[in-house]
Amino acid sequence: MELSFTPVSYRAEFEPQLLRFLEQCLPESGRALELSGRHSFYLHIADSFAAFWCMFDAAQIIGTVAVRALNAQDCELKSLYLHEKYHGKGYGRMLLETALQFAEQAGFRNMYLDSHSTSTKALRLYRKAGFTDTAPYHGSVRADVFMMRPLKNQQELIIRPYADARDFALLRQWSTDRRTHAMWCADRFPYPPDADGFADALRSIREQWGDLPYIAEDETGREVGFFCRPGQPHQGEIMLKFVIVDPALRGQGVGTKMLRAAVQDIFAHTDADAVQLMVFAENPAAKKCYRKAGFTERALTPDAFRFQNESWGRCNMVIRREDTE
Repeated sequence: MELSFTPVSYRAEFEPQLLRFLEQCLPESGRALELSGRHSFYLHIADSFAAFWCMFDAAQIIGTVAVRALNAQDCELKSLYLHEKYHGKGYGRMLLETALQFAEQAGFRNMYLDSHSTSTKALRLYRKAGFTDTAPYHGSVRADVFMMRPLKNQQELIIRPYADARDFALLRQWSTDRRTHAMWCADRFPYPPDADGFADALRSIREQWGDLPYIAEDETGREVGFFCRPGQPHQGEIMLKFVIVDPALRGQGVGTKMLRAAVQDIFAHTDADAVQLMVFAENPAAKKCYRKAGFTERALTPDAFRFQNESWGRCNMVIRREDTE
């Protein structure tokens, strides 16, 4: 049983309870659940949101809140629902603060929301939390109030060149097992990683593609991630390769922040029109991270890589300069 009155990150096993909650809660504000229509995304939570939380009272869901990425810089507050009998107890504010904290830690710069002028309690909550009226950011006729709040306390990551003597020992620890290693680099680097073999592989990649390795550091100087990229675009695009994050930090938004920092650096210092990357279709956690950073799927090549008795598809994802402006 989940801890009562504490927002819990959504898990697939919550789906039956979530759908029952929505069927009961939406009519309280004059709406109806339409799973075959405009609410079909509730059947695909992981693909539809950057994050989604449920609040329980014993075994019953009583509230929800979610964050959806609009682009690499902006996100949207979604699905802030709470059963009427729990109003006035601070639970709505708790759900809202959970979403705001996640968005700030993930590196978003602004949070938007839409509502309706008849939702007076919700609007009062949003204004107390610092949201102010803004221009419409979509054309739906179901909303007549649009609000925005700048996000604060963002911890920007620093991107610096990889230093073999200083950084290799960490990378060796991050490649935790044979399958994870193949997911990371498609066996372009030796496993288990060794200093000489890794240096030789980096040298070959640099000679072939012009790629240089980089490390991401947090504000304390801790190394949190690694990737490679060329210095100049090819046909208007730069490809990020070999993206990896310290396993101890996965699921905390670090990968998303690293990708945003890398993309921002590329667009600031090159004339690239887009940044692309490849990810195996069988690596849903990585794909979710890339979506949170603003990347969208462009192409899928099935059966692109063999690992033992598995066949992995390779997905191409891209973020364009205009998506970040």
